[in-house]
Amino acid sequence: MSLFSIVARENFLSIVIDRQEYGGYEHQARSERTYYYELTPDIFFIFTGEEEFYQESLQLVQTLANNRVNLREMALYLHQRWQQANPQCVSLEAVIGGVTEQDGIQYHIISPSQELESHYPKTDESLYYAHDSYNKTEPMNELARRLMMNGVSTIPQVLVAQQELYKTYVGAERGTSSKAVTIVIEKPK
Repeated sequence: MSLFSIVARENFLSIVIDRQEYGGYEHQARSERTYYYELTPDIFFIFTGEEEFYQESLQLVQTLANNRVNLREMALYLHQRWQQANPQCVSLEAVIGGVTEQDGIQYHIISPSQELESHYPKTDESLYYAHDSYNKTEPMNELARRLMMNGVSTIPQVLVAQQELYKTYVGAERGTSSKAVTIVIEKPK
């Protein structure tokens, strides 16, 4: 399974990801997969690609996080590194995000074949992202539909939409676990 979804508002960010991706289970028998890593309680790293690139990328972002580099700079540095290492590689993708005192809630989508996408939700704005590395579903359209139906004002509304997206996907992807992990990062008041 390689579906995850992110919803960001000015005061919180929520992630729903398969339990196997979150826990780093090693029984998946494929070279590409999605990994979730908590850099700090307020900063996350999601990676989709081959294990070898994951280990290198994780080591880099851990070092940058330990040196208190801001999230956008971390994303830019990783983006540059990927482009230098293998500019033709299109099967890599990562998201670095969370909350910081200086910049608030944010997430950055990194792909070596595209420009860095940085997202900072403004007041009353909802930003969202859903990724399916196998492209068997249209997760962005489905997530948008679910958010419109359930609402986006509160954490429970957003989580219902994300969980519904996940349950829809479970039926479309063989080998998917029936359990999702939910991570919520809230902006300090």
